[in-house]
Amino acid sequence: MMNNGHMRKLSEEQPMTPDVVLALDEALEASAGLGKIVHDLPDPEPSLAWRSKLNGRLLAVSPKKRRTAVWTWLSGGVAATALAAFAFVSLSAKPPAPERPDAPNGPVAQASAGLEESLLTAHNDANLESGLGVAWTQEAPKPRS
Repeated sequence: MMNNGHMRKLSEEQPMTPDVVLALDEALEASAGLGKIVHDLPDPEPSLAWRSKLNGRLLAVSPKKRRTAVWTWLSGGVAATALAAFAFVSLSAKPPAPERPDAPNGPVAQASAGLEESLLTAHNDANLESGLGVAWTQEAPKPRS
């Protein structure tokens, strides 16, 4: 058996004299037989057959949990409503109108967009027809008041 002084030196990792090292080696050799005795003890872990039998008995005794039909229907209804709302929003969304890079933005530009659009269309048509050598007979659009 080791004395307390040797244990303190060992735990604090202090330098040891040869007689202390010899005493520690003797204590280690004396405890070597104890390891064999502990190793030879039977395994305290129960067998798998015993565990399986116990699980079967516990399953037979345990109360059964039932999911109520209300929660099942309620969760299905919530999922269907969410899906319908998503489909409605995504299908009814109007795609944004393409922006013209040369058109100014703002309330004044939006108010006169109809007139500008018709003038621009008439000008482009006239340029196209004159380039092809075709006479343009349509009247120019009248401006709004």
